[in-house]
Amino acid sequence: MPNYDHECYECGHIWEETYSIHTDPPTICPKCGGKARRVILEAPVSRVKLEGRELKQYITDERKKIRSQIKTDEKLRANIMGETAYENTENNVKTIGEELKQL
Repeated sequence: MPNYDHECYECGHIWEETYSIHTDPPTICPKCGGKARRVILEAPVSRVKLEGRELKQYITDERKKIRSQIKTDEKLRANIMGETAYENTENNVKTIGEELKQL
């Protein structure tokens, strides 16, 4: 049978009980007699620590992915460059384009 965590609304007492999933959860705190509820905990997140070649490969792959996204996403490009640098670059490109048209 599974274990379930419970919490009292009134005193904050937390306890664990074992019962069938078909059984109604307790609604009364065993400590103070107040209203209680079953607490659904989030699943733990597992993380893998990368080292050495795996870390280097992960960084390289992420860099390639971001570089390809930058080519098509102006907002991402502006965020990475900084908005001021992005605006300056765009203005310089426009200015150079206009100067080339005049030639």
